[in-house]
Amino acid sequence: MSEDRNQRDVMYTRIAGTRRHWAVVGVAFTLAASQGLSAQRRPMELADIGREVGLSDPRLSPDGRQIVLVRSTVNYSDNRFDRTLILVDVATGVVRELTPGRRRVSSPAWSPAGDRIAFLDGQDGMPAQLYLLPLAGGEARQLTVGKPGVESFAWHPDGSTFAILAR
Repeated sequence: MSEDRNQRDVMYTRIAGTRRHWAVVGVAFTLAASQGLSAQRRPMELADIGREVGLSDPRLSPDGRQIVLVRSTVNYSDNRFDRTLILVDVATGVVRELTPGRRRVSSPAWSPAGDRIAFLDGQDGMPAQLYLLPLAGGEARQLTVGKPGVESFAWHPDGSTFAILAR
């Protein structure tokens, strides 16, 4: 009897995980379609590339209701890609920019409680540092300072500290 229950629990977990996966894929396609070019009957031109939007590093919130992504846009004047964090509501598709004015964000990660997002940012050509953004409001707070910069990080399961990899 308990073996049947365990198999059922495993199957439910697989189904729930698959649904989350497809929700992430669906939101990403919706975002790409809404941000991209509409269907046209003309050849692509060089100017069209400047309107392309890249989406990467999707991270589903612990409760499955939101996704944080890195959005990349072309910045021709400075010859680079600008990257910012956006938050997408899975149910409605509403998009909110989390890091306006930042250009080199990467590696978003939800806190275990889902109330904060940590990310890396290397502002003004400096090495990447770890930042923490409260979703209740307010600015991102820089947590690390170091010449080599932070290469990667991970939340502690209780959300109180981080493990950081730096040279």
